[in-house]
Amino acid sequence: MIRPRLVLATFAVLCLGAATGADAAEFAGALFAQSQAIDAHRGPGMYLNLYKLAPVLAIYLLWTRTSYWVDDDARELNNLKLELWNCLIFFSGLLGLAMVWVIPIYFLGLILLLLAYFVPLFAYIHSRNQAVPDEDRVLTPYHLGEVMNGLLRRAGMKPIFNRGEAAVDRTGPPIVFIGKSQGSPKEDPARVAQAEESRSYMSAKELVYDAVLRRATDIHLEPTSERLSTRYRIDGILHAAEPFDR
Repeated sequence: MIRPRLVLATFAVLCLGAATGADAAEFAGALFAQSQAIDAHRGPGMYLNLYKLAPVLAIYLLWTRTSYWVDDDARELNNLKLELWNCLIFFSGLLGLAMVWVIPIYFLGLILLLLAYFVPLFAYIHSRNQAVPDEDRVLTPYHLGEVMNGLLRRAGMKPIFNRGEAAVDRTGPPIVFIGKSQGSPKEDPARVAQAEESRSYMSAKELVYDAVLRRATDIHLEPTSERLSTRYRIDGILHAAEPFDR
């Protein structure tokens, strides 16, 4: 599958790099009125410093990877500002790449590129972390520890991080069900206790909690022969959610 953003970004990087690399000496001299002695010292151009190109290429690859992650993550969370975050991540990255090619002071351009990459990304992470459970948050100490544990497992080593913390919250999401009999305003603890023994009790809590996070007004359950289809009504529109196996 061709990603239009990646194609556009790659095309922009190649065009900017070719244009600025081919006429580096002439462009810098005309723009900043540099002397002929400095131009002679710089040479005719048409060269690349691989040591300076490598960090820019690494940031570019990180930017394309994280831009996909932001798009996929925002869609999964039904983020209402999906288009805003996509545009912010994409165009800030392009702006950073343009600055690193155009600004003749390499380290200044590199710093601006890093800011253009990290500031929008961290802003999105901060925003999305406020709308998900603690165990789904990213770039937290627990999350980073789990990432390191995964790398250690792949290397055949024993995990050493988060050993003092429970990996799974056995109580489930912070949802409390209230049991009432029909026609009675009083709570019925016996009905709640009976429901807690059901094997679907935890799934029901997760379903309701997910609906609350997505600001759904109601939940539609439609049983089929193989699974239980789930839809949330958000802002008056039904959105498909993760189905349940029967």
